Amino acid sequence: MPAEAAQQKIRLGVNYLSDGNAYSDTTNAILTRDFTFFKNNNVTDVMIRLVWSAVESDIQGVYETSIINNVKRALTVADGLGLKIHISFWTHFQEYATWSVPAYVRDPYTGKQLTLAIVRSNGMKQAWLNMVKYVVTQLQPYRAIAAWHIMNEPMYWDTFSGLDQKANFQTLWREAASLIKNLDSYDRPCTVRFAIADSPWSGEFDLSSINSLDFVGVNVYVDLKNFDRLAWGSWSMVHQAIRDTHARSKQIWWTEFGAWNDDLAVQDDAFKAMFDVAKAESVDGVMAWAWQSNDPSAERYNICMDSSGHAAPAFYELATSNNPPTGSVPGDLDGDGEVGLFDMAIVSTSFNSHDGEPGYNRVADANGDGWVDLFDLVFVSVHFGEHG
Repeated sequence: MPAEAAQQKIRLGVNYLSDGNAYSDTTNAILTRDFTFFKNNNVTDVMIRLVWSAVESDIQGVYETSIINNVKRALTVADGLGLKIHISFWTHFQEYATWSVPAYVRDPYTGKQLTLAIVRSNGMKQAWLNMVKYVVTQLQPYRAIAAWHIMNEPMYWDTFSGLDQKANFQTLWREAASLIKNLDSYDRPCTVRFAIADSPWSGEFDLSSINSLDFVGVNVYVDLKNFDRLAWGSWSMVHQAIRDTHARSKQIWWTEFGAWNDDLAVQDDAFKAMFDVAKAESVDGVMAWAWQSNDPSAERYNICMDSSGHAAPAFYELATSNNPPTGSVPGDLDGDGEVGLFDMAIVSTSFNSHDGEPGYNRVADANGDGWVDLFDLVFVSVHFGEHG
């Protein structure tokens, strides 16, 4: 994905999650509903994560065909709607994340069940590459795939004599990218999803390591108490990452960003703050964390509010982030320049109506989902008191 010389609109995406990481409960009806909603709201890219333990059983070399078939369903639905799917080999390197790797995986230095085994053992490295090969071989015929995300948030902590984990990571990215390129007949781009706090810009890895990637992904989260800071890492790292990546004529994507949904107003404001930076710095693509509609309460960062697929207000910050400034205020339904009681009254007057029936008022449908309901009241309430 080469960077464009002229300022382009940011490509908009979401990380699409499934309870249990297998997408078995995500039926075709749910996929069609969610993906159609994304398309109608300017979202062009969807990330699907494949966790190693969901793809491969606890018996080495025995793969779970059900998750691959479920992803194939998602690819088919996406292709029919013109959406692009990013396939993420979603790694979790923290010591507690034993759930993310098959039971046979063992780190030879500690004896523990760790994803870090893939940079500490040649045998475990090859097992992981074999899993990647299986997935790519199965999925590469599908045209809806936009990119392969080789790894998520690589990091290491313990040091051992004679073990260079940084070099092993960087070699593994090159080998995985080469493997995928040899298998993928459409030669789609490869990247790594760096946590900005554990990246070439924090000193965790060499800057030259991004040369083997077609584009760069970074995961960025603001401090919810002060948007001028990040929860992990720093804005200066983000700014330098953008400069270094564009200097190499590569695109940079924020492959994860988000905020807790405990307070919808704070989540909404966090999204606004992130988009202000993304637009000012010419970030090429953003992918919100996260959308999970089959069990919304299981994901604290969710921008899906319920199992019917209603979106949180923050989602609409994503959906409208490429819109030119108009001077209007979100939630200002009567156009008087501020969000107040009259705007709440507009929603109340058409409450519980839907598109196509008497009493429906398109202006009152603040989130544009075809219904005037509680979610429109929430949308207006989040912006209550704001003015132009």
